[in-house]
Order: sequence, then structure tokens, then C-alpha cells
Amino acid sequence: MEKLLQLLVLVPYFYFFSWQRKVQPGSKHFSFLYYFYWIYLPLMALFSLGFTLFSLILFNFILLEPKDLARWLIWIVLILSSLLNDWIVYTCLKFMKKLRLEKKKANLP
Repeated sequence: MEKLLQLLVLVPYFYFFSWQRKVQPGSKHFSFLYYFYWIYLPLMALFSLGFTLFSLILFNFILLEPKDLARWLIWIVLILSSLLNDWIVYTCLKFMKKLRLEKKKANLP
């Protein structure tokens, strides 16, 4: 059941990239996906920022044993992956903003 929940949360995230390449503002599914992603992406951005803060808070755990290289590497990987996810969500939101301008030009609902 846990894997199913993870699948339900992450599938729209990865589907966005294929939808981004073939988006057609006049199609029948465009409105649903457009508004869905305007809700989904900011929620993903909040989760991503929360994950970044969690990774930064873990720095206190690392300072308990500063000579343990494994802790440092795990912390660095967590920080880099969270910053990468922040950047990806930012580019997705930038695309949605560009899509909103195209939608206004085409006078779509």
C-alpha cells in the first residue's frame, strides 16, 4: 500500500515532462491537466522546501561526530538532491507561467 501511495504521488511529477513536450492548448484534456499542475506543482515545491530544511537541520546530527565521513556524504547527497528537486520544480513552474501567457493569447478558459 505504501508503494501505491508513492506511485500516486510521483507519477504526475514524471508525466509532466512528457506532457510538456506535447501540450496543445486546444485539446480536451488541456484544461484539466493545466489546473491540476497549478495545484500539484506548488504543493511539490512546498514539500521540496521542507525536505531542504530537514536536510539542513540534520547538520546538528553530523556535528555529533564530525570525523564520520559517511554522515558527511549522506548529508551532502541529501542537500544536493533537495536543491536539484527545488530547481526542477522551479523550471516546471516557469513553464506553467509561459503556458498561462499562451493560454491568455488563445482566449481559452
